[in-house]
Amino acid sequence: MTTESTLHSEVQTSSPVSLSSLHLGILWFGAAVSLAEIITGSLYDSMSTGSAVLAILAGHLIGAVAFYAVGWISWKEDKDAIAIADSSLGKAGVRIFALINALQLVGWTAVMILAGSDGLKAAAAAMGLYINLPWARLITGLLLLVWTAAGFRGMRNLNIAAVTLLFFLSVLWAVKLFLLPGTAEQEANAAPAFGGMLELAVIMPLSWLPLVGDYTRNARHGRSGVSAAALGYFIGSCAMYLLGLLSIRKIPDAGPVASMLLTGLGPAAALVVLLSTVTTGFLDVHSAGVSLRLVFPRLGQRTTPLLLGLLGLVLALAAPGGWYEHFLYALGSVFAPFFGVIFCRRLFFSPTTPSITDIVIGFGAWAVGLAGYYVLLPLGFPLGVSVPALIISMISYYLLQKGANLWIQKH
Repeated sequence: MTTESTLHSEVQTSSPVSLSSLHLGILWFGAAVSLAEIITGSLYDSMSTGSAVLAILAGHLIGAVAFYAVGWISWKEDKDAIAIADSSLGKAGVRIFALINALQLVGWTAVMILAGSDGLKAAAAAMGLYINLPWARLITGLLLLVWTAAGFRGMRNLNIAAVTLLFFLSVLWAVKLFLLPGTAEQEANAAPAFGGMLELAVIMPLSWLPLVGDYTRNARHGRSGVSAAALGYFIGSCAMYLLGLLSIRKIPDAGPVASMLLTGLGPAAALVVLLSTVTTGFLDVHSAGVSLRLVFPRLGQRTTPLLLGLLGLVLALAAPGGWYEHFLYALGSVFAPFFGVIFCRRLFFSPTTPSITDIVIGFGAWAVGLAGYYVLLPLGFPLGVSVPALIISMISYYLLQKGANLWIQKH
């Protein structure tokens, strides 16, 4: 995202040019300038400030390690992140990974519609107009669909402008928040488990794993280029999370747009948020269409993004309270064990074309890791759940492969 979603799309259309480390660092920092990440940062309001900051930084550090690993493999193999699944899970793995990426982008489209509707409602209220939330969501979603149907050219440049505006708006907003008098931290009746909140920070870098290699494969210098990308995203994403935390600390119970208005930024700030969410949502549905057509090549190039945008709108209209956290956990449950299989095969086994047995074992280990994620999630592990789920899938893959090799040798 240049919000969480923008890069999800930009990487699909970038040309294969050599990218400097500085370029990669700036590009991935920009990817983290995200309203979705600001919203996620506000979820830490029930923790003490010290614990929240530690969870955000530690979680992003864990996620950045996986981010770096996938980026490095893409550079070494000169493949995009989705294609590296081929060496572990075959063509079926690539298609399923592409399908999962399309579905997560539909989810991010819904997130953008929800965020944009808040901006529209707030901007209207500041001008003396009233729009209830369901209508605001419907209008924002329809605006996205009209934009998608029109297929406006130059959308990348418009999105870069929107992200730049959002960045400077965030800086100004942060300054205004700092100048507000401090508020006493409210005692939570039941403080959330540290591991669960750390997991919310791990997940955001993981959500980029299907796309990080699209750029790092073109790094001019592998180690420094991939490191710059991981560091740029780490700094930018942590900053956005901490901004969300600062906002909810200074102005409790106010969403990002309401907080901006209460600090005196005016209706223009709400319109910047609306522009940013619509442009990134536009790119999201097109990127989702590209991924979905990898699975179903006969789908129409123009109609597929529209259908996916409509699905995102339906999700935004029907989304129950608290669904965003469940959506984030769902991403972690899928991506962590998936890449555990890829990492294990690359570390301990030959990177040759996988056999049918290898592919079946890979999917089996992935399923074990996914199940392990949801078994461990309520337990509040100090290191979150993605790391244990990744390790479970790696151990499962290793043991299943060794067992299969022994069986083959005896028969």
